[in-house]
Amino acid sequence: MKIVGRPRRQKGHLSQRCGSWLGSWRRYDKDGRPTKESSTLGPVLEVSENQARDRLRRIITQIEDSAAITSRISGRGIVELDAPVLDRIAKLSHLGKGTTSELLVCVDLIGKGLHPLRAVDAQACCDLVVVDPSGRMLRVEVKTAGQTQNGKYVCRLGRNIGKFDVAAFVFPGGRIEYRQACQINDDLYPLDNKDLSHT
Repeated sequence: MKIVGRPRRQKGHLSQRCGSWLGSWRRYDKDGRPTKESSTLGPVLEVSENQARDRLRRIITQIEDSAAITSRISGRGIVELDAPVLDRIAKLSHLGKGTTSELLVCVDLIGKGLHPLRAVDAQACCDLVVVDPSGRMLRVEVKTAGQTQNGKYVCRLGRNIGKFDVAAFVFPGGRIEYRQACQINDDLYPLDNKDLSHT
C-alpha cells in the first residue's frame, strides 16, 4: 500500500460557526486524492483561539503520524503455514480462528519492523495497537475473511467502523490484506477472489 502524504505538516483551517470553533483539514487516500474533514473544537465562549489552534494541531499530528506508520504496512502480507497447521486452524471455533488471525498479523507486522500490542479487553475499540521505532502509534482491527456460497470473501466490521486506522483481513492460508480505514465505508466489506491470485 503506497500512502501519498502531504508535506509535514499541513496547518489546517480554523473558523467560527454557530458559536463554536470549527477546525478543518485534508486527509489523503492511497492515490493522493484529498478529502476535506472537519471537527468542532469547542464553544468560542469557553475555548480561546490559541486553545482551538492547539486542538486542531493535535488532530492533524495524529492523522499524519498515522499516515506515516501506515506507509510501512504493505498492501499484502503472508505468513507461510503448512497443511497440518491449516487443517487444525480450520477446526477451531470462531473465537479460536479470530485469535489465530490476530497472532498471524502480529507475526507479519513484527517482520515489517513494527511492534504490535494486543488488546486485553474484549470490548476494546480495536484488536492491536502498532508502534513504530519512533514511537508513533496506529490502531489495527483484525478480521478473519469468510467465504460466501458464490466464492467471494467478505468481512464484517460491525461496531468498530470509525475506531481503527487500518483493517487487516486474514484469509485461509495465511494471506493478509491491509486496508486503510478511509477505504472502508460499509459494515460488510467485500474482497474479490482476484485479490488472492498474486502476492
